[in-house]
Amino acid sequence: MTARRCIFCDVELTGENRAKEHVVPQWLLEHLEIGEEELFQGVALSENSEVMNHRTIATRSMVEGRVCEPCYGGWMCGLENEAKSLLIALLDGTRTVHALTNAERSTVSTWATKTAYVLSYPTPLNDPINPAHLRHLRDHRTVPVGTGVFAQQHKPTGKFSYLQKNTWPHFSEARPGEESARVTSDAGYKIALQFAVLMLLVTYWPPDRSTYALVSGVHVPLWPMENFYLCYYGGGEVPTPYDSRSLLERFNSSLAICHRI
Repeated sequence: MTARRCIFCDVELTGENRAKEHVVPQWLLEHLEIGEEELFQGVALSENSEVMNHRTIATRSMVEGRVCEPCYGGWMCGLENEAKSLLIALLDGTRTVHALTNAERSTVSTWATKTAYVLSYPTPLNDPINPAHLRHLRDHRTVPVGTGVFAQQHKPTGKFSYLQKNTWPHFSEARPGEESARVTSDAGYKIALQFAVLMLLVTYWPPDRSTYALVSGVHVPLWPMENFYLCYYGGGEVPTPYDSRSLLERFNSSLAICHRI
């Protein structure tokens, strides 16, 4: 039998050094009062949205057991403590993502990336993030190169949802407003998280002659901090009926790739 190893540092797990990391941190479960809420988890085909696999669990039961105690009680605990008060202000709507300082953007982006990475492991989709990205996060305490983090705030109809996809609209630099295709990359990922007012999107597209294309009014860039975004494009219509899940779908699906000539 292959020994279980920590998803962040690759140390072998034993009964003495193994922790259980809540996908949604305990403090956040308590703040949103969602620990006992049932969460639907499904896997659907990109082509027609047909649900192929699903289950319903209590939100507090979403845990990842492949985390060691030194990671859990060390850098991960430190990150939660650093981000907690800021995240509460954002998800309660008393702070706006547009007004974050560079240091606050870094904190929110690192926390969102950690949470998205943990989420990718115990879900029915079974499409975990590249382990090298988790190692980078653990070793450097910052978002891996090539990863983008985006935010949005909205009037919520629910307290928590998430969506992991890997389908990207594509554009040409010469004609950035005209979608040419929807492409899937084995190496890429998009994980969108919704906590009350706050939505966060953690993405990765393999570095090449391309950049992210954002929907104006939908994607607020948090990371990286340099101004590398090539274009904004239309397509930000509010879905009908209006609800947090539909908005999260738009938030995830509409982030595009624009290829340079």
